[in-house]
Amino acid sequence: MLDRRPATPARGLAALAVLFSVAWVAGGPALRATDAGPAALRPARPLLERVRSQLTGRAGLRADFTQVSEWAALGEADTSEGTLSVAASGLFRLDYRRPRGHRIGCDGARVWTFVPDERQVLCARVRQTTGWSGLFLESLEDPADSLASVVVSPDRGEVARIALRSRPEWELAALYIEIAVSPGRPVGYGYTDAEGNRICFRFRDARFVAEFPDTLFRFRVPSGYELFETD
Repeated sequence: MLDRRPATPARGLAALAVLFSVAWVAGGPALRATDAGPAALRPARPLLERVRSQLTGRAGLRADFTQVSEWAALGEADTSEGTLSVAASGLFRLDYRRPRGHRIGCDGARVWTFVPDERQVLCARVRQTTGWSGLFLESLEDPADSLASVVVSPDRGEVARIALRSRPEWELAALYIEIAVSPGRPVGYGYTDAEGNRICFRFRDARFVAEFPDTLFRFRVPSGYELFETD
C-alpha cells in the first residue's frame, strides 16, 4: 500500500494519483450549516441522472476547482487549485495552478502524474488506480440514500448534497457529490478513505462540453524528467 502521509504537497499529489488515479477531488469544504439555510429533502436519483445524461459518448465536464486534502495522521491539510477535464470515455486531466505546473491525467491505459518540483513523472496502469473518471461516473449511478439534502448557499444557490455508496474495494469509506439544482451541474465532490484522510473538491464554472480534442489526453515525459513506472 502506498504511504498516504505526504512529506511534501508534491509527494501527496503523486501518491494520491497512483492510489486514486488523481488526488481527486478536493475543493473547499463541503456545505456546512454555517453557510447555508435550512435543509430540505429531494429525490437523489433524478439529480444524478441529470448529470449522468450529459456525460455520454465523447462528451465531458470541465471545471475550475479548489482541492483540500486533509491528512488524518498528520492533522494537516493541503490546498490546491486548477482545472479539471473529465470525459465520459474514462479519460481525465487535472492541470494545477497551485502547486504550479503539476498535472495528473489518464490516456485510457495509464495514469500520469507530473511533479515538476522533483522533475519526476509517475506512471501507473489504470487497473492499479480507481480511475478518476471511472470512479466519478460510477458514483453517479449509486447513491447511498434515496434522498438528497438540499440547502441554499449564499454563493452557490440551491445545492443538493448526495451521499454515495462507499467503495471498500478502493478503500473509500464515504463519498458525496454536490449538485447545483439549477442548472444541474456538479459543484462539489469528495470522499474519506479507510485511514480517515478526507479529499474534497469544490468546482467553479462547471460546464459540460460536447467533445474534447484528442490531444488533451496525450501525455509524454518532458526532457530532463525521470520516469517511474509502477508495473
